[in-house]
Amino acid sequence: NRDYYCAVIEDEAQKMSEMIRRMTMLMQLEGGSEQLLTERFDIGELARNLLQKYAPRLAQKNVTAVAPPETSLLVQADDYWIENVLTNYLSNALNHVSMDGRVEITMQLLDNGCVRTAVFNTGESIPAEELPRIWESFYKVDKARTRAYGGTGIGLSVVAAIMKAHGMPFGVRNVSDKRGNGVEFFFDLPQG
Repeated sequence: NRDYYCAVIEDEAQKMSEMIRRMTMLMQLEGGSEQLLTERFDIGELARNLLQKYAPRLAQKNVTAVAPPETSLLVQADDYWIENVLTNYLSNALNHVSMDGRVEITMQLLDNGCVRTAVFNTGESIPAEELPRIWESFYKVDKARTRAYGGTGIGLSVVAAIMKAHGMPFGVRNVSDKRGNGVEFFFDLPQG
């Protein structure tokens, strides 16, 4: 019994630590005390590396992972903060992907000279009336499901703050296409 309760306490402490870290990031970004250090980096390479990092979790759910092509795609942004955005999108995709489903990262060069990075996962769509609210701090669409994987409701508000600090578009949409039914989160960055 002691080992069990120690494990529960350790798990809860880790969740609290992560929540405090994210809240601090959010306050720094929203307060303007965190400066962006923009530089050129390969967004495709970042995405492929992160997808590789999540490979064991993808395998547990028997999920098909589709990475962006091995071509170099340079963007101009703060790579530390953009890694946070992409990590959050991937983590959400893994938490909500259907068993034997699909997670796909795509990159698209837009007409305005920006690169759109999108993370798609098969699974349940987000109710249309909930879509605008998911960017709010502590907002959870399905509290029971979020509790199951330990979500705090802060991650997407951090994403919103990061993208607003960059002055770039971001969003989410429900998808029903050849990939299947699911959800796609995206963000745009200027090509570098």
